[in-house]
Amino acid sequence: MRPGPAKSSSCTSGNLDASRKRAPVLYVGVLLAALACAACSDAPPGTASCAPGTVAIPAEDACVARGDRRGRVIVARAREEMRRDNLRAAIFGVWIDGRELVSAALGESEPGVPATRDMHFRIGDPAEAMSSTLLLKLVEQQRIALDAPLSNWFPEMPNAHLATLQMLASMTTGFVDFVTTPAFFNAMDADPYRFWTPDELIAFSAAQTPLFAPGTSWGFSDTNFVLLGEVLARVGQAPLADQLRAQVLDPLGLDGTSMTVAPEIPSPVLHALSIFEGRSEDATFWSPSWIAPAGNMISTLADHRR
Repeated sequence: MRPGPAKSSSCTSGNLDASRKRAPVLYVGVLLAALACAACSDAPPGTASCAPGTVAIPAEDACVARGDRRGRVIVARAREEMRRDNLRAAIFGVWIDGRELVSAALGESEPGVPATRDMHFRIGDPAEAMSSTLLLKLVEQQRIALDAPLSNWFPEMPNAHLATLQMLASMTTGFVDFVTTPAFFNAMDADPYRFWTPDELIAFSAAQTPLFAPGTSWGFSDTNFVLLGEVLARVGQAPLADQLRAQVLDPLGLDGTSMTVAPEIPSPVLHALSIFEGRSEDATFWSPSWIAPAGNMISTLADHRR
């Protein structure tokens, strides 16, 4: 599971019922199958503007490779997945050897507002790859070592002297995922707009017995990347978001991608829903501060294709 809000610049969710449990945010449906897009060309009214070598599906923001039926098959399969998982919208693309097979936005971001391929959304797990890339850049610059023990920065964590930065990035520390702790879940449920500090999040995990000794097994835990993000900020002597911009995003030309703890997202925005017991609410403006280094990055389909 990768919970995480997808946000915009003004709140439309209204009052939230804090008395019932909320599952962490279920993404409206961002299906990113591969990476690459191209310049657009004119298209008839009511259809998408498509890259050379692709054609629009009428009345859709969708383009498929000319003469290749696989693109239409993928669109049909995406619709099936949306129906099965009760997703309101999906943005996705598939490229093979740099050639666009399909790029599409299906459904509605909000009632009456069609999803479009240029919408911004929170990307979830790919943010971890970005943070790991920054770690490797700092290693390359001889500012940090992969085998450095976490105890250099967080001696209060259980087994911190045995856990290394490489283990944080590879999810092999054994630290309990703070998201799964009842204390965090209840606090998040009570106030989804709350601003969380990294120390608050780390404390939920630090209070738990590790699942296994560092380096002996694997277990997904958002705690790892909250810790890693804090270490990178200290080593780089700058906020994680600024370092990612300078060392990863700008060199790759990812102008539509950023990390922020604020709930706002540049327009246009793909809205997100949280679904619990068959009921849904707009979670677009819930605080993303609880998941910053592990999933709180904003991006676009165009940036993902790079």
